[in-house]
Amino acid sequence: MKLSQMTYAVSSCLLFLSGLSSAVFAENCMQLMEKQDFKNAEEICSQSCDDGDGDGDGYSCYALGKILAEFGETSQDYQEAATYLTKACKLNSADGCSELGSFYVDGLGVQQDEQQAKTLFDKACELSSADGCHKLGNVYLIVLQNFDKAKSLYEKACSLKYGESCSNLGYMYFNGFGIEKNISRANELYQKACDLNSSRGCYNLGFSYYYEEPRNFEQAKINFEKACTADNADGCLNLGYIYINGHGVAQNYEQARNYITKACELNSGKACADLGSIYSESVGVKQDLQQAINYYQKGCELDSSDGCMYTAVLYLQGQGVKQDYNQAKKFFEKSCDLKNGLSCSNLGFLYFEGLGVEQDHKFANELFLKACNLNSGDGCSNLGNSFLNGSGVKQDYTQAGFYYDKACSLDYGQACGSLGYMYWKGLGTQRDLSKAKINYEKSCDTLNNGFGCYLLGGFYLMQTDNSASATAFAKIYFEKACKLGHQEGCEELEKINSAK
Repeated sequence: MKLSQMTYAVSSCLLFLSGLSSAVFAENCMQLMEKQDFKNAEEICSQSCDDGDGDGDGYSCYALGKILAEFGETSQDYQEAATYLTKACKLNSADGCSELGSFYVDGLGVQQDEQQAKTLFDKACELSSADGCHKLGNVYLIVLQNFDKAKSLYEKACSLKYGESCSNLGYMYFNGFGIEKNISRANELYQKACDLNSSRGCYNLGFSYYYEEPRNFEQAKINFEKACTADNADGCLNLGYIYINGHGVAQNYEQARNYITKACELNSGKACADLGSIYSESVGVKQDLQQAINYYQKGCELDSSDGCMYTAVLYLQGQGVKQDYNQAKKFFEKSCDLKNGLSCSNLGFLYFEGLGVEQDHKFANELFLKACNLNSGDGCSNLGNSFLNGSGVKQDYTQAGFYYDKACSLDYGQACGSLGYMYWKGLGTQRDLSKAKINYEKSCDTLNNGFGCYLLGGFYLMQTDNSASATAFAKIYFEKACKLGHQEGCEELEKINSAK
């Protein structure tokens, strides 16, 4: 054999051994990742990600990026992770493309770019990544609201046994997003998702059984339990509701509290806020306002608008904490920013009354309007009061009536009474005693509002026939107003009783 031939043979042998070595490293990388031995995986995967020739194994590069993203603590770690994921995607790693797309969604190690994320999810999906198809489906459903495209992507991912996509597809059928609403089909998909270990699928199936007619509390409980066992906070929270309400089980406040506590520990802001209410309102426990505010504040930190609002209320009233209008304002502001209409109205009340802030009726009305637009009856009613009295706005009875009418349609009892009064007096509208009475009755009889009962009592008392039956009805409604805490109702009741 000539020297040149020998050199060629040796080179070929080394090349073969090198390729074999890279393949072994890549296989070992995958095995270590499956075992979650990330420390050793990082060392092995790095050797198969870069084979020295500028190529490498796509999965190994993805694994390195994933490890850095999972355990990284600095922006530099995420940047390095993004570099590995970029290489993985170029090497046609479907998982690498999908994970890199998520980096672009969240701006981790790269500049946030939703279009680039979409492109990467698309490539991942083309490479048969169920995760990529699912994430692309989310883009079409949530961002682009292209329901047909979202549906087809979820169908593909679901067929690839991706439980979350089966669940999302079920959600589309459940709500009729771009397709005809079909609860039966939704439940089939939720069941498939649950069988594929999607805790969201189990929760959604439980939700359907719990809230949709015919309600099946037993099946709801079974599926909420599956979801909760898999650490799905919503599953735990709703399991707590089942025990609080005694739906299909014996009412058990302690068991309910345990499940809701677990949901709170799983960072459900709503669950933490609900726990605050359990301690505030003594639901199966001794009232503990300190515990209540602790849970309300945790809920607020987790962006529960109710958690923020109830924290503010306790500071406003000085319950469990020292009264502090500034703290009340801070928490009402956050709750209002989270689109809690009642908190916007309460914040407006602080400015209207000048509590902890400089009095400003104009700004208060802006907040009342924001609250009203968020369908807060309290906000609409307060804005109606401002137009009625000319507070911070030009007096306008028509506008007052408009906002009282909206508040009443939102079942805000005080506003129904006020609207009835507008009809009684003919303020901003033609006088109509029939409409006045209808609104008084809704306020009092339907919504149990003391002000409405007081006005209804006055309506009967002022009848021209002054009959005994009219006086008897007046007494009934003044008595109800009094029991509901309306002082003027108590005074009118005393007058009737004294006249006997």
